[in-house]
Amino acid sequence: VASDESCAADGTCSESLRPARHARQQKVLRDDPKPSRRKGAVKSLIEQEVLELEALSEIYHKQLTLLEDLQRGLHAGLGRHLPKPNVQALLEAAPLVSEQVIC
Repeated sequence: VASDESCAADGTCSESLRPARHARQQKVLRDDPKPSRRKGAVKSLIEQEVLELEALSEIYHKQLTLLEDLQRGLHAGLGRHLPKPNVQALLEAAPLVSEQVIC
């Protein structure tokens, strides 16, 4: 039988222990002797984000290279196997997507 001063096996505590137990947990968090552990986690997330952005940059660079090659090929007449409307659509000037207003 659990007394008023203990917690049950399922983790539930009597009403009288909840505030004291919560206060002890909060003190442990405030008095953490290794706050660098938290900073390390932030640094790790930042490093992960930098790595991800570098990988995206590499993908975009490859995509730009492919598009430039396609453009040079179409200007040189290498797109004869493509339907003429498709070639024209690829070669005509279009407004920049970044400058488009979306309503």
